[in-house]
Amino acid sequence: MSSFQAREPSILEIADPSPTTLEFDDSDTYSSVTLDYGSDGLRHADDVVIISDNRPRDPTPFLLSANAAANLRELVDITIPTFQAFDEDDYCTDEEFELLLQSWQLHTPSPSVTTPVEEIRETTILPLEEVCIDGILYKPGQSLELYDGSYLRICTVLKDSTGAAVYFSGRQLLKTRTHAGTYVPKERNELVWIANVTDIIPFHMVKRFVNINFTNICQLRGDRQKIAKPNDLWCRLKETLKGGEVSIEYVSFVEADEGYKIEPAILRQLWRGKTRAFGEEDRPRDSSLVIVLDNPDPVVDLTCSESVEERKRRRQYTFGDGFCGAGGVSCGARRAGLYNKWAFDNSEHATSTYRLNFEDAYCELSDIFSFLTSNDEFLRVDVSHGSPPCQTFSPAHTIEGVHDEENSACIFSSADLIRRAKPRVHTMEETSGLLDRHRDTLHRVINDFIEIGYSVRWCILRLIEYGVPQTRKRLLVIASG
Repeated sequence: MSSFQAREPSILEIADPSPTTLEFDDSDTYSSVTLDYGSDGLRHADDVVIISDNRPRDPTPFLLSANAAANLRELVDITIPTFQAFDEDDYCTDEEFELLLQSWQLHTPSPSVTTPVEEIRETTILPLEEVCIDGILYKPGQSLELYDGSYLRICTVLKDSTGAAVYFSGRQLLKTRTHAGTYVPKERNELVWIANVTDIIPFHMVKRFVNINFTNICQLRGDRQKIAKPNDLWCRLKETLKGGEVSIEYVSFVEADEGYKIEPAILRQLWRGKTRAFGEEDRPRDSSLVIVLDNPDPVVDLTCSESVEERKRRRQYTFGDGFCGAGGVSCGARRAGLYNKWAFDNSEHATSTYRLNFEDAYCELSDIFSFLTSNDEFLRVDVSHGSPPCQTFSPAHTIEGVHDEENSACIFSSADLIRRAKPRVHTMEETSGLLDRHRDTLHRVINDFIEIGYSVRWCILRLIEYGVPQTRKRLLVIASG
């Protein structure tokens, strides 16, 4: 049993990333305080007026300590300037400002209604297997359209202890075409599951039953099952908002409905072709095969298959580094146990340095468009990375540069790199300005990744928290498919 307070949900609620609370000894949450300044420029406690429901009333006294209560009033001269150090994070970025506006719009206070303490009762709820209302049966597994335009896949049916109210909880969804994020592909009859919204839905919010099919098939267009059922709704995307991190994932095999899911190994083979477990590259052998001649067995079996652990030790995942520079990312990949297969950069000095650092890797002096003309077998890697030139999107970029246009075009080529290399994982690292001031560009890139069939996650990281002696913030994007 649990206690709860039901309310009409808003599926688009966004938590204020840095809420601030001014606490008074007062029950009115939405009260505001107006300070009237006297001619002497000081704040007087007698000048405080609390506005509630657009009506002025006497303020509730602050809670004072014993020493403070001994004085009638404690005055603070706010005209004396105090030094306050300015931190580079003491400003609101465009991204944070938009989130703040959305938070204000979604949390507009409604008129408060004071309930006497003696009338407040704790309500308990009980989960039910099913419930029948007006001759209609409601149970887990059914899908509903709500009056606010959102949708719900019922996971739990609830009823309060009085038996007067029925509620539902489960997977809450939005149509992709009404989703505010431009990174979500807008397709007809496609829904996105908002995974971290878990509101309790009262029965009066229910409009009608609908057919929603959860599938792990990564085809936004050309899905044969969808073509066969044009009036059904389909959910193959799941969004999670956690702090400053956003992720759009394809529904997993476990989360998909029976009859609408395919084994992950088959999906991988349809996309990448035949692959080898634990990586495409073989590690160099440390020593030759040793045959024990004094083995008591009369037969030495040289055809026995490798164990799983032996294959793990012998194989390596391959890595490709786009816009490689001198090889910083490749160095990290090598330390992580990956095999550096190829790299490219448009700088002669960078590529010559890279070749000195990674003698076994193929490094091409080329732009991305020329590099992608290589054959498919060569381009295929397990993990790829691409950090296109980001000067155009940097907050420090204040005047137009001669290479702005070609640098801007490079970032949209990341999707082409994924289509050709078909990696298991692709990563990008860019300036924070791409999210703060060029969000439409970032969302277009993420949209491209999702349309290809990749799940994507992105957030801003502070490099100083990862061992880099810099205070810069960087945008990291990880796509997997």
